[in-house]
Amino acid sequence: MGIILIGVIVVYILLFPLWVLLSCAFSNKLDLKAKILWIIVILFLGPFGPIVYAVFGTQSRSLRQWTWGYVTCGIAAISWLLMFSAPIEKKKFARAVRQLEQAALVNLPENSSSEWKAALLTLQSESLSGLPWQRKAEVADELEILFQVFIRDGRLSDKEYHIWNKKYRERSMLVPKELKREVRDWLDGVWNAETYPYAK
Repeated sequence: MGIILIGVIVVYILLFPLWVLLSCAFSNKLDLKAKILWIIVILFLGPFGPIVYAVFGTQSRSLRQWTWGYVTCGIAAISWLLMFSAPIEKKKFARAVRQLEQAALVNLPENSSSEWKAALLTLQSESLSGLPWQRKAEVADELEILFQVFIRDGRLSDKEYHIWNKKYRERSMLVPKELKREVRDWLDGVWNAETYPYAK
């Protein structure tokens, strides 16, 4: 039942803007210039374009009623996404903390494990505090993946700790796309703790 509901919401969100475009293009109450202007608004404002047109660009009562359904579906889709992703994020970071507790720490001070654990829990909070595509959540997820790269052999070295901790401390300045590209390089073996240029 839940899958069917999500399917209906997705179809609604995808098809409604197309319906609005066609309604605008074939409207008898708009001249050519107005149609072109509204089509540009609908296309360039993304999901908000159909809403703006329905409120300000048409007198069609049925289209406005369907717009409220469109808005409701959008809110439902975002709410579902947040509810669905939150348990996954919690499990992911909880697993990382367990891995940290079981890992062999090589040449690391005693307090490094507790500091790393606190950092992972902070990233979990940041990942859950926003939408999955927001910058803070994206950075948190990529840093968790980088942690998995370092701990996949069951060991954590001092160089790995300093590399990861440096990125954690500078996370507010990191660009998600650049970080994601670098993490993929780590996954592909382009970098390792010995050859990475910023290893301490």
